[in-house]
Amino acid sequence: MKKITFFIVLLVSFGVAAQGTYTFDFENSDPPNDVWTVNSGLTTTISGGDLNLALTEAASNPVFGTTTANINAELYRYVAISLKNPSAAGPTYLRMSFPKEGGGRKYISFDIPNFHSDYKTHVFDLSSESDWEYTMNDIKFHFKSAGNTDYNAGAGVEINVSEIVFHEVSYSGYVQNPAFENELTSWSLDTATATEFYIAEGEGVGGSKAAEIAFDGILSSGDIKLENNFTYEFETDIPETYTLALDYNHKATGTAAEVQVCFKLNYSDGIGGTKTFYQGWVSPGATYAVSSSNRLLDDGDIADNTYKSVTVFFRAKGGDNTTIAYLDDIVTNIKDENGDEILSIPFKIIEKPEVTLYPNPVNNVLNFTENIEKVELYNVLGQKVISKTNTNSIDVSYIEKGAYIVRIIDQNGASISQRILKK
Repeated sequence: MKKITFFIVLLVSFGVAAQGTYTFDFENSDPPNDVWTVNSGLTTTISGGDLNLALTEAASNPVFGTTTANINAELYRYVAISLKNPSAAGPTYLRMSFPKEGGGRKYISFDIPNFHSDYKTHVFDLSSESDWEYTMNDIKFHFKSAGNTDYNAGAGVEINVSEIVFHEVSYSGYVQNPAFENELTSWSLDTATATEFYIAEGEGVGGSKAAEIAFDGILSSGDIKLENNFTYEFETDIPETYTLALDYNHKATGTAAEVQVCFKLNYSDGIGGTKTFYQGWVSPGATYAVSSSNRLLDDGDIADNTYKSVTVFFRAKGGDNTTIAYLDDIVTNIKDENGDEILSIPFKIIEKPEVTLYPNPVNNVLNFTENIEKVELYNVLGQKVISKTNTNSIDVSYIEKGAYIVRIIDQNGASISQRILKK
């Protein structure tokens, strides 16, 4: 199991809608993984499910990238790169770049941590980038120093990339990936101790995955904070008369500990800043039980506040180095003053459809190994050229030669996308 410490992340395969992805996972050296090559300052190998980037001795601002990614930029608007940056001499700034329509390149950047032996996932939001359009082939990742200054590294520095995922949509949502079934989960651990956060195989409700918090010594109140990194922006500001509701499953092993749920909201009026509502502490037992937290947003002040966004975090205290706490199946909603739900994210895991398509490249008919609820075919301009329902094949004989994206959607709304070549 890879240890995961999360930075900024996107959700997949959960929620009120499914999310299509196009993934380079480096599980083998076959295409499309080998489209990623070194541009400067690096040597590279693919092994153990990683793209291993070794910085050479005279490396200055090393870069890797691809000129043949063939990403449908109209469909995939978010890019998540999961990497390990274990050296204290590693880079502290990451840039993604792609061509601009009028020439030159568009750069999107942020600081990244180094000296960590776990995997962190960093997300580039391209949803409002006008130059991210049509089919994108030329994509690069640049490593630099904080503030976009030059980075020069000696030999022996290595960066490991476990996957690069192009996402169709972002869940800007109130509690992301609450069942922790995908390791691209939107939670990070803020702790003053050496406590660690994992995605634990087989420890969730019904034997699924769960969030695992492994204590390292006794935790006082506030020493640990497991926070959902996405903020849910309300469509319209909500008043104090509304209620936030959250149910979650929890259990613990080892010495008893306590867990607390906290709702953090941003004011939408002239006050500014945030308001955090702390729920009571609860003690997880040895087997999973549901804990419910419902919070009226009236803070008791005379002023009637309104709020524009919310996020959630958990705190833990007590225990010792034998304590492990587990969280799973988080369900959230917002209710108005009548108790009616205005936002509900039910517990629903949507598995990606497991379908194989053939032949690829294709001349006349593209077949599927099982009947498909819905299939869509997009050209390199992001235009939908074919759409069929309840079928196990599509006729492509009449469309022009070239690359296309096939999007397969099952009866649950889950989708996968794959590139094909029409001969």
